[in-house]
Amino acid sequence: MTEQTTTLLKSSRKRRFAAFIIDHFVLSFLIVSICFLALGPDFIDKASTGKITSLPWIMSLGFLLYLLKDSIRGISIGKWAMGIMVRDENNPNQIPSTGRLFLRNLPFII
Repeated sequence: MTEQTTTLLKSSRKRRFAAFIIDHFVLSFLIVSICFLALGPDFIDKASTGKITSLPWIMSLGFLLYLLKDSIRGISIGKWAMGIMVRDENNPNQIPSTGRLFLRNLPFII
């Protein structure tokens, strides 16, 4: 039995940027859609602020989703569309830990 070695190539900046833009628009649309669904169609007409006070919690969950977007097999929607994936720097055959992927995406929120 022979061991098969795979050579992984580094993706170009254009492909990574395109993946970032796709991820940003898809996740932003998802977060905004969830917020509007949670508030309901008549949230502007009501004097009650009960639903609006839950908005920060909903947005926090959306930001958490944004930070963990690469956690499933190192691929997000944009990376899948562009045919790229995140791999560990020291071992290209492994996906980085969830904590490393979280920290990797943290500057995008800031």
